[in-house]
Amino acid sequence: MTMEARVLVVDWLRAASTWDAEMDLTDETLVDTFLRRAGQSGFTCELVPVDVAGSIRYDSHWTHLGSSFVGFKQSATEDTPLTALLAGCSALLQNQWCRDRLARILG
Repeated sequence: MTMEARVLVVDWLRAASTWDAEMDLTDETLVDTFLRRAGQSGFTCELVPVDVAGSIRYDSHWTHLGSSFVGFKQSATEDTPLTALLAGCSALLQNQWCRDRLARILG
């Protein structure tokens, strides 16, 4: 899932004219850039540690203007905070309602 999530985020950032060709393509840069742009549309992502059979994993939970989504499919629990954030960014982009709000910052 990480590669698919990464491609989706990179494609959106490029379409949003947010991506400078000189920027590195590290997951950290992708996530930071996406979170800044999503924040301009009122989205906030919270990273939540989850105990899974004695091992800490991570979920990303999105809100929009402080409200949780009804019927929004949050991303799966991931092993690291970074992969959880990347998966969360991808999940946001896979939801049409969210994409519509993100598109407003492109105009």
